[in-house]
Amino acid sequence: MLCLIEANPGITQSEIGRMLNIARANMAPLVARLAAIKLIERRAVDGRSHGLRMTLAGHTMARKVGRAIRAHEAQLQANIPASQRKALLAALHALARRHRRYHERMGVIRPVDRTGGRACPKMRRAPPRRASRSYVAC
Repeated sequence: MLCLIEANPGITQSEIGRMLNIARANMAPLVARLAAIKLIERRAVDGRSHGLRMTLAGHTMARKVGRAIRAHEAQLQANIPASQRKALLAALHALARRHRRYHERMGVIRPVDRTGGRACPKMRRAPPRRASRSYVAC
């Protein structure tokens, strides 16, 4: 969730819930915990919504998480023969792009501005939730 907030400053709690397929009732305590430990802050967007932004501590934590992810990926790559890594990574990147484009078309996630890596300001309305699951579906 920190990575989403860092990449999309001002994103709302409900947008994150739609992106990760987390029920609204489960999002509220997650966001409250992150705010309580000062990793994120809420800023009013309109009368009912609050945009989420990273604090300095949140950026620091996101960097730590990023380092842990990169270390884990390096460990996984070490188990793949060097001659096959390039093809595997190309296939995984293609799969990720296809998955993202599908979800962009469905209106579940924001289109990404490929030049800056930040979310585009326009977002189509997400389809209504079909089920309330508290796990990441993708």
